[in-house]
Amino acid sequence: MAKVGRPIKDRTGEVYITNQGHPVKIIKCIDSHHCTIQFEDGVTLDVMTHHVLSGGVENPYHRTIYGVGYRGIGRHKSNEVGVKKITKMYNAWTSMLERCYSEDYHKKFPTYISCSVDSRWHCFQNFGDWFEEHYHPEYMQKWQLDKDILVNGNKIYSPDNCRLVPRIINMLITNKPRSKSGLPRGVYKEGDKYSAQIYTNRKSKRIGLYLTIQEASDAYNIAKKEWIIEVAEAWKALIAEDIYLSLINYNVK
Repeated sequence: MAKVGRPIKDRTGEVYITNQGHPVKIIKCIDSHHCTIQFEDGVTLDVMTHHVLSGGVENPYHRTIYGVGYRGIGRHKSNEVGVKKITKMYNAWTSMLERCYSEDYHKKFPTYISCSVDSRWHCFQNFGDWFEEHYHPEYMQKWQLDKDILVNGNKIYSPDNCRLVPRIINMLITNKPRSKSGLPRGVYKEGDKYSAQIYTNRKSKRIGLYLTIQEASDAYNIAKKEWIIEVAEAWKALIAEDIYLSLINYNVK
């Protein structure tokens, strides 16, 4: 005799509150473990029933990431398959949103206060499509998302302006504020003269000692340009052509 299973409890019409505080309604019981739910904005999903009962379901269009970002519906996931480890793609996306929209982050790094993210990238799925196209895991494991490598001083993260670059290139072109001394970047007061220093390969290198601020600044700019070209040539085989050309043509001010 065939075994008769327990009848499915019909929860159709029942409303539950998610852990984010939003009501969700069960509109169809698929089987004993799955159901179709509808959020208040009309979005429907097929989910496991026990996730609904525990409040663990999440509206993919709710802007839960720094009040701006939302996951969307698609194939890109925040965790690697079968493990809890966050994917590099998702980490890059949330880190980008943090830099632009986190008040705590702005207290530590105020230069990001005026930065923003293109509305297309508010959706993780859209960012994921771009990331998947540009990311090559065989050699980009430690590469970083750069917003101003193509447009110096750019403040908007977008698919048009951003590129993935090695950390050394990401650090090449920065828009840090002037030091408290008011001297140009790379220039330091030494007695009645001025020294020029450049930071390369994680080390500070002294260029020389000069009588005027302008001489020291000019020496720094020349050395900086030479260093940028050296790095560009060293990475030419791996970086995209537009990145290489941007570095070669970069105007050090």
